[in-house]
Amino acid sequence: MKLTRENTSKIGKPCAVYDATGKEVLGCIACDTETGEVERFVLDENDEYIIDGDVARTIKETRPAPLRVEWLKKNGG
Repeated sequence: MKLTRENTSKIGKPCAVYDATGKEVLGCIACDTETGEVERFVLDENDEYIIDGDVARTIKETRPAPLRVEWLKKNGG
């Protein structure tokens, strides 16, 4: 399953992504669950976004596959 910036915003539900070792992929904004390819925000040691000008820095990397996506409930629902 491929999750892109476009289709996750249309789904409108937050999710958590985990690699095959069970480690959460923090700041994930797009991924391919079969290949382990991930695009995510770059976070500092305090799990805060690293900002370049007006834009949060992103990185593409490959994590141990398969990835697991867990859909989370929205606040209050």
